Amino acid sequence: MVRGTVIICMVRFREVQRFPLWAEGLMVLAGAVGPVLVLTLEEEPLSPWILLAPGSVFLVWLLLFRMVTEVDSERLRVSFGWIPTYRCAFRLADILQTEKVKYQPIREFGGWGIRGIPVQCLSAQGDEGVRLTLKGGRKMLIGSQQATKLQTVLSKRV
Repeated sequence: MVRGTVIICMVRFREVQRFPLWAEGLMVLAGAVGPVLVLTLEEEPLSPWILLAPGSVFLVWLLLFRMVTEVDSERLRVSFGWIPTYRCAFRLADILQTEKVKYQPIREFGGWGIRGIPVQCLSAQGDEGVRLTLKGGRKMLIGSQQATKLQTVLSKRV
């Protein structure tokens, strides 16, 4: 009989970030005001499509408006969403260098979130993060409210 092996990787760093309250408020406002405008301006009978706007806004919030960064003994993982829809992982062995940086999210990346093609920045808020230099020369910035701690944990493993 063959038995499986269970590998337990202890999480050395975990940070959960939400997007700024003003951004979440803007989402709620867009979801609420849109249907109200349609209801007041529409002369035809109410369409069931009116529920699409608040439902879509809620879905975007549910799928994207939360960022989780974790480092265990083997990988750095970043995911977005209350139900993680975007996930990215880097083997620690592939990280050649780490540097704590202060950056300008709007000027450098066009804002917060999943930025760049290919992805160059993962951030939820603020202007601090850790810039990674990966094998092959690729650079990646991970936004963090605990950038010093994240950089320390990563530099011990690199």
